[in-house]
Amino acid sequence: MVKIPEVYEAPKKNPRKIYPVINYFRCVFCYRCVSVCPVNAYVTSNVYELASTSPINSMELSLSTLKKKGEAGAAEK
Repeated sequence: MVKIPEVYEAPKKNPRKIYPVINYFRCVFCYRCVSVCPVNAYVTSNVYELASTSPINSMELSLSTLKKKGEAGAAEK
C-alpha cells in the first residue's frame, strides 16, 4: 500500500489516503487480490493492454483516476 501524494485529492471513501500498487511484471494472474479485496476495488477483464516485457505497475493508472488539488469540475469517483 502506498500513500496518495499530497497533490491529489483522496476520495472521502478512503480516509487512510492509501492505495495498492500492483507490480504487473511479477503478477501471475491468480486473482487472489480480486477475491480478498474488502471493497471490491479490483476488476478482471480479458483485455491484456498491460501485458509487457518490461517492468510495469499500477501506480500511474491508479493515480490517473484521481483529480489533482485545485482542479475544478471533476466529480468524485
